[in-house]
Amino acid sequence: MELSEEMVEAIIELLKDNLTIDVKTTSEYTGGYDCGSLYKDCHTLQLKLDGEVISEVYL
Repeated sequence: MELSEEMVEAIIELLKDNLTIDVKTTSEYTGGYDCGSLYKDCHTLQLKLDGEVISEVYL
């Protein structure tokens, strides 16, 4: 199926207007009693389309 030039332009505009990348940071308990930190920051990269997460990866 080949998309027309107008359809491709409409899709690109939709993505420009509604696609975002966000980084979610949480502080996770490590249980470390060996003089290390009890908590560490964990980051998740999220790809959102119109506010809905469509893909994410733990960093």
